[in-house]
Amino acid sequence: MKTIIVGGKNVELHSVKGAVLSASKNMETKVSGSGGGGYTYNGRGHTNSVKITSKTTVHDQFFLMDDDGREHAFQLQDFDLACREGNKLAVISAIKQGKNNGPYIAVINHTTGKVNYNANALKKAFAPNVFLLGAIFIGVCVLGLAFAGSGFLTFGFIILLGLVIYAAVMTSKNVNLVKSQIIPADF
Repeated sequence: MKTIIVGGKNVELHSVKGAVLSASKNMETKVSGSGGGGYTYNGRGHTNSVKITSKTTVHDQFFLMDDDGREHAFQLQDFDLACREGNKLAVISAIKQGKNNGPYIAVINHTTGKVNYNANALKKAFAPNVFLLGAIFIGVCVLGLAFAGSGFLTFGFIILLGLVIYAAVMTSKNVNLVKSQIIPADF
């Protein structure tokens, strides 16, 4: 375990280490679409464009045997690991102060020297508190309306834009800080 400070709070990085007993991978693709259709009347008309999107999720499943002879099973999404039987892995989770568990954020393959991160889990785990940012925005807008009238709404939206930019910058900063603390030799 390694303790780091992110956003003023302690975060424990826990790892499970072991040799891969078996590993498998599959992919799931979800396709969705919208649009299409249209009309014609007297030789004139309009056709709506069709928008098709797809998202592929990579599922990795593997079993590790730790140094004490205990077997650990993992089913992870969006890591896209390259591992095989015998590789030495460390699976890292981030547990915030006051919590009992947290998301898996990284897998280190000590055999290949590769570190895989789950970008979505990192962003979600280390983004600023959106409820606090929302409360600040609502508070500023309510005070602005009470004291400055409806013209203050424009200023309120500028503040909202600033809070969104702040959240994006802080999330990126926190994620980079966490990544810099995941040093293979420590796990």
